[in-house]
Order: sequence, then structure tokens, then C-alpha cells
Amino acid sequence: MWALNGQLFPKLQIITVGELLAGKKPDMPTEYGTFAQAPRIEDTGHQLTFG
Repeated sequence: MWALNGQLFPKLQIITVGELLAGKKPDMPTEYGTFAQAPRIEDTGHQLTFG
């Protein structure tokens, strides 16, 4: 069961090579929400040094 919307997906799906080449895709959850976007760091133009 997919945690975001409770939808069920089959664990085993048989898809032939021909179907894959024709564009068929397995029934899977979307990739939305799998990774958090890291905040961007403002470029100050100065390089840090070891003191």
C-alpha cells in the first residue's frame, strides 16, 4: 500500500520486452515526495580558508 494515498500496487508484474519497447510501464507509485530538496546556499564569491 502506498503511504501517500493508500493505493495498492501489485508486487509482481509481468511485462514483455515488446511491451516495454512499445512504451508500457509497470504500475508503480509516483516519485513525488521521495526526496527533500536541499536549501540553496547563497554564493558570496569568497573562498573559505583553513586558519
